[in-house]
Amino acid sequence: MFKKFIIIIIGILIALVFAEIILRIFPPKILNPNKINDKDKEFFKWAYLDIHEPFFKIDGNKFYIQRKEYFIQGKNNQKEYVYNKQDKRIFILGESTAKLYPEEMLKQKLLEYFNCEVINCGMGAYDSYRIEKISKEIAKLKPDWIICFIGHNDYVFENQDFIGIPFSFNPIDINYLPYKHPFIRKFFTLNLLSNIICKEIKLETQNELEIFFKKNILKIVKNLKNCKIIFIDLPNNENFYYCSNIYDIIEIENNGTTFWKDRNHYKILKKRLRFIENLQQKHNNIFYTNLTVTLLDYCNNELGYNIFIDDCHWTRTTNELLTEIITKIILKQDLDKDIEIEISKEDFNKKLINDYRRFISYGTLDYLIKNNFDYAKDNYIDERKIFKENILNKDIYNDICIYAYCLYKNNYTTLSLNILDELISLQPNYVEAYLTLGYIYYTQNNIKKATEYFDIAKKLEPDSKINVEYLKSLKEEKK
Repeated sequence: MFKKFIIIIIGILIALVFAEIILRIFPPKILNPNKINDKDKEFFKWAYLDIHEPFFKIDGNKFYIQRKEYFIQGKNNQKEYVYNKQDKRIFILGESTAKLYPEEMLKQKLLEYFNCEVINCGMGAYDSYRIEKISKEIAKLKPDWIICFIGHNDYVFENQDFIGIPFSFNPIDINYLPYKHPFIRKFFTLNLLSNIICKEIKLETQNELEIFFKKNILKIVKNLKNCKIIFIDLPNNENFYYCSNIYDIIEIENNGTTFWKDRNHYKILKKRLRFIENLQQKHNNIFYTNLTVTLLDYCNNELGYNIFIDDCHWTRTTNELLTEIITKIILKQDLDKDIEIEISKEDFNKKLINDYRRFISYGTLDYLIKNNFDYAKDNYIDERKIFKENILNKDIYNDICIYAYCLYKNNYTTLSLNILDELISLQPNYVEAYLTLGYIYYTQNNIKKATEYFDIAKKLEPDSKINVEYLKSLKEEKK
């Protein structure tokens, strides 16, 4: 018996040696992954390995969040909380939309009715796979309510492209190849066996993505079965990209934009909402805000122009409306108290104007000028002052060019041209004002003037592709 065992072991070793020789001569692609550069290693460690470490640090009768936020360095929540709570305990769970949600706004609103603490556990770029892991730990910390922002970073296929964050696509095992033990990495055979055993989660169709997302939602619900959960649906601003230069404006105007609710992305979001709505009917501890429908109503179906500060994160006013909706749900369940949403449609849209941010969407700035020209003008004056003090600031320079173009679109042509001429006099070596002037004259069919400014831009920036011929080609493509 012992001899047979020895023979088997020797046979296996010979087979491994033989396999190692063959694999070194003909290495399969699976053993030649793209190398991760030093700059990205820290990110991969955060994205794929840190999720296997505890999110919370429990120290005696206290706990705090120990996970560091990768995209907002140094901003992780180090505030200590007492494990044996006395007040109502509410956790904010989710991705960057949760991370940027002003939890103090909710706390101040609820303090009018009862004592509470609100703990923000949002992590930028996290998807449902990672959020589910955090929910397991939260379940042990005596939560009363969970406010769960989820869905932005779970992929959507849009015309064969991905809408979402690349690294969220393949949640993988801790044995991710670049971090395998050095001994394993020396041998092709062990590498191959490791890859077979530790398979990646590969999601290649929208249906697979949706099944994976739903499974993670069900796990979250199961993990948090002893508390109440409010799911926040996440309307997205995918068709109204924020503009940082004239290239962005040209792309938007010539590619054509439709309200995102008519796109595939919205249809998938609606399916996810129906899934959560069905869960709400089956579980008496699950609720959802229906924020998308509310915002479409408040913004007269023009979602995307003014409620975002970029492609997916919301302005303070949008978060204020969301806070009203969350408070209404909590008070109804905990105090059997019905309250009205205090902010009216009119006040909501007025307040949105005061959420002006640099690097905002072309649609938002256009909206500002149409609805509150004086306010937009004041912002331009402030930015002009900053630029005059620091004429090397290209970001502000480009922002003022966008403002000038929006003035032109709103029939303030003379004022628009004066601003662009002033920018050129302040900083004649920046290309953006020349391109903006060229584009304005092109839209007026003044090809001679347009060519004149495009030629100057070409001398300053030889790589610039914007000229009359390029714009004509875009027009043909659009047809």
